Amino acid sequence: MSIRLQVLKRLSILLVVFFSLYVLRSPRRSSRSLPEETRETSDAQIPAGRAQKEGLDSATFREPYKIAIGAFYAICVQRAFETSIQTLDRSPLDVTFHAGNPDINVTPQQIVLICQLLAMLIWMGLYYINNVRIYLLIPEAKPFRRKVTHVVLTVALAQFYFLGATIGSPSVNQLLLILGILVTDAVFPLVIGAVRSRRTRFIWVVRGSAQTAFVLWILLFVPASHYGQVRWSVIMLLLMLVQLIVIAPLESHYVRKRSRLA
Repeated sequence: MSIRLQVLKRLSILLVVFFSLYVLRSPRRSSRSLPEETRETSDAQIPAGRAQKEGLDSATFREPYKIAIGAFYAICVQRAFETSIQTLDRSPLDVTFHAGNPDINVTPQQIVLICQLLAMLIWMGLYYINNVRIYLLIPEAKPFRRKVTHVVLTVALAQFYFLGATIGSPSVNQLLLILGILVTDAVFPLVIGAVRSRRTRFIWVVRGSAQTAFVLWILLFVPASHYGQVRWSVIMLLLMLVQLIVIAPLESHYVRKRSRLA
């Protein structure tokens, strides 16, 4: 089993390296994602030479942060895998073979670990797509708003890193970290401004408030000794799957439909 754990650890490191290389590749200019009227207004107001200089300065200013945020994201994923591997190393899976048929005995703690690991990986993927990608849509003429976005994203990813260290060990501290990420995500539409439509931002805030209320309800009315039960980790994983399979495609379809109508 220790050999298998070493293989899993090496595979997780390779995944982190590949993702980092993907993040470090040359990105496309974000100006294509801006509304046509915004680009036309900025082009009409700024002379060509000045616009080119400011574009280069903005790219120089933004590129290091894009690299840093991608590397930070990869570190958070690696931290979650390392915590899971260390936990499995202390209590490995009981796998035996009888006449060629595998017999796998999984404890409730291991089910909690697997559910939380999968839930966090899905959550981080959704957060990176929904939040970090939207950062590229903030107009270059809004440097203060972009800096505030830097702070919000950094705070959220820092909480993700510490959450990765609690995988498989549900506690009050873990729920507080989840609550902090949800609150940070709920206020994100207020930070990015008019990059998204008012209706989209309203739905985003309502969803974040509902998720925050659910975690607060658990903290206030569920005893801390029950946090380690399998059902809570299964619920967390199911919520992430619903967002991945149902909510995210619907939002993407809605955004594409609005862009075609525009």
